[in-house]
Amino acid sequence: MIELNTIYNENNLITLERMPNDFVDLVVTSPPYNKGYYDKHTPHKQDVWKQRNISYGDFKDNLLPKDYIRTQKQLLTELVRVLKPNGSIFYNTKAVIADHQLVYPTFVFDFNVRQQIIWDRRASPQISPIRFLPTTEYIFWITKTNVQPKFKLVGKNKSEGWNIPADSNPDHPAPFTAEIPRQCIMCATDEGDLVYDPYMGIGTTALAAIKYKRNYIGSEINKDYCDKAAKRIDLVTSQKTLF
Repeated sequence: MIELNTIYNENNLITLERMPNDFVDLVVTSPPYNKGYYDKHTPHKQDVWKQRNISYGDFKDNLLPKDYIRTQKQLLTELVRVLKPNGSIFYNTKAVIADHQLVYPTFVFDFNVRQQIIWDRRASPQISPIRFLPTTEYIFWITKTNVQPKFKLVGKNKSEGWNIPADSNPDHPAPFTAEIPRQCIMCATDEGDLVYDPYMGIGTTALAAIKYKRNYIGSEINKDYCDKAAKRIDLVTSQKTLF
């Protein structure tokens, strides 16, 4: 049994187990980047993750790379299963530096990647002059099949290069930038469609779904983030004002 417009405080695979095949119109998400592991393998004390000192509470985000890839592929396999044939997955991740080498998320190409979007965040937490500032991330557009998915070219970003400043929020160390789910929802869904975020955090994807009159489901293992998401949703729905 799965309820619409609900954020489940649980592992995303548990939520997905309750979803039937061909159920979701859109998935838009940004998983943790396994920064706990790369904290220990950055080649310079002033590198990105050490400067950010990002913490997710009890979740350590420190899998061995092979285990991180395995869990993300397991998640993507389930996301494709629950996706409708004309649906879309927008999966935001990045390349990382480990042991002086660039590690690119090649595992996504085990799936049907329709397009790679380059997200220019315009700024970087990297302040050390050991390399060019890493201001870009990737948003992989994944579909279930090669059939044309539901899509309309609307919004501010009409090319595969998205120039969007990163957001900040005191309630989360690395909040999902609000313009990303907005853009994806506008382009790949219609009113009444269902949007799922398996890493809902403090509810940014849910708020975008509400703004554009879509349904949502979210998964989030951190109870504190679930509570903060619920407060944000209650606030904007009661005041009829959305971000």
